Amino acid sequence: MWSGKCIFTIEKQLVFDRVIVVIGTILSINKRCGLVNVYAPNDSNERCVFFDSLTDILKSLQTPFILGGDFNAVKMKEEKIGSTNDFNAMRKFAEFINCNNLVDLPMCGSSFTWFRSGTNISASKIDRFLVSPEICSWFPDASQYTLNRALSDHCPVLLKEGQRVATHRPFKWFNHWAEDPDFDKMIKEKFSSIKRKGIGEKLRLVKAAVKSWVAMARSKDVDTTDVLENKIATLERKIVAKGALPSEVSLRNTEIQSLKAQLWGKYRRDEREWLQKSRLKLFKEGDRNTNFFI
Repeated sequence: MWSGKCIFTIEKQLVFDRVIVVIGTILSINKRCGLVNVYAPNDSNERCVFFDSLTDILKSLQTPFILGGDFNAVKMKEEKIGSTNDFNAMRKFAEFINCNNLVDLPMCGSSFTWFRSGTNISASKIDRFLVSPEICSWFPDASQYTLNRALSDHCPVLLKEGQRVATHRPFKWFNHWAEDPDFDKMIKEKFSSIKRKGIGEKLRLVKAAVKSWVAMARSKDVDTTDVLENKIATLERKIVAKGALPSEVSLRNTEIQSLKAQLWGKYRRDEREWLQKSRLKLFKEGDRNTNFFI
């Protein structure tokens, strides 16, 4: 199910084994895309073959797409309870998502989409939407919502455009943090102090430590790029002013070089953040206005 103020005109339909494809245009934004519905096999071996075939189908579309349905597989063990985990199936499904550069949108409501009641209760997240990165740029507020399952063992999943309900804010790691020697030292010290913790607890504690480090680093980083640019411009005006002594010129040149080094570091950091924030490889657009593309 898809909810939003979108009118979709159909150009063509394709039917494959366990896959239905509709290709058309979203009129509200004049963007062409595909809608793909799947029902994956329940057998593990058949499902592996299915994901390989589905990859070939998706690549042949040559257009962004919204992929949804019953995948009969989960990405990780936390998405399944009450039954044996098939780690090969998990790995295959995760590889399928990564291979096709798909985005698993936030899921609001129930954590599981399939339930089996009775003596041995089982639940899993086998129904979902996976979308091309371009879809995220067109609809940045899109989310998945589980509806009440009523008499069915599956919950309907609604793909909805609109303001997300309150959820945990995802933690975003920026690669340029690792370039700071203090950051590397902090991570090593933190891991050394929690050796006896489980991996989940370690990641939680390191995440908290990283957030604290980033907040402290930003509090110390008071000079913005605009401030540094203005300081450099002021010093350069003083250098070229009449009556400037050679000793003053030399001192200001040294200060300018130091400020330029700081400014270059900030430029490089900002550009790497722009690139990482843009879920597309948007630099092909030649525009740094990432808020427009995200």
